[in-house]
Amino acid sequence: MNIWKKVNMQVYLFIFLGCGAIYFLVSSKPVTSGMAEVKKPVADLSQKYFKGAKVKEIYRLRLDPGDLLLESIQELIRREDIKDGAITSGIGTLSECRMHWITTTTFPSVNKIETIRAPLEVSSISGIIADGVPHLHMTVSDTARAIAGHLEEGCKVMYLAEIVIESYEGVPLIRRPNKYGTKMLEKK
Repeated sequence: MNIWKKVNMQVYLFIFLGCGAIYFLVSSKPVTSGMAEVKKPVADLSQKYFKGAKVKEIYRLRLDPGDLLLESIQELIRREDIKDGAITSGIGTLSECRMHWITTTTFPSVNKIETIRAPLEVSSISGIIADGVPHLHMTVSDTARAIAGHLEEGCKVMYLAEIVIESYEGVPLIRRPNKYGTKMLEKK
C-alpha cells in the first residue's frame, strides 16, 4: 500500500470517528440521578425564599496555625450571638481536613465522612447560619485534585485562614426536617 492510500484511510477513519463522537454527544440522553422526580408548579415559590433580611454586621475572622476551622467559626457565632447570617467568603490552608458528602441519590441520603491529613488549599467556604447553626460547604485542593463537601469539625489550619461572616437582622430563619429528614430553611 502506498503512503497516500494509507494517509487517505487515516483521514477517512478520523472523519468517521469524529462524526460518531459528535452524534453520540448530540443524541445521548441526559444523565439522571435515579431520584424520584418531584413535580411542583414553578410559580409557587412563596415558601422557598425569604426576603426582608438586612446586613447588621460583618465580621472578618483570622485563624492562625493550629486553630480549628469550624470550631472557631462556631465560637464566633456563639460569642457574637449571630442567629441569622451567612459565611460569604473563606480561604486558607489546612494540614488536616474533615468533610462529608452524600453518596446516594435516594432518600434518606447516606453520607461519607473523610479525614485528609495533607497540605490543602482552601479555595472557598460558604453557607448559611440559621437559628445560630451554620451549614457550611468547602472546596479544598492539593496538587492532584480538588474536592468539595460539608465542613466538619476537626479541620486544622496550617498557615492561615480568613473568613467573612455576615450577621443579618430582619426575618430570622430556622431549619426543620422535611418528610425525608432533610433540614430545610423556613421562617422562624
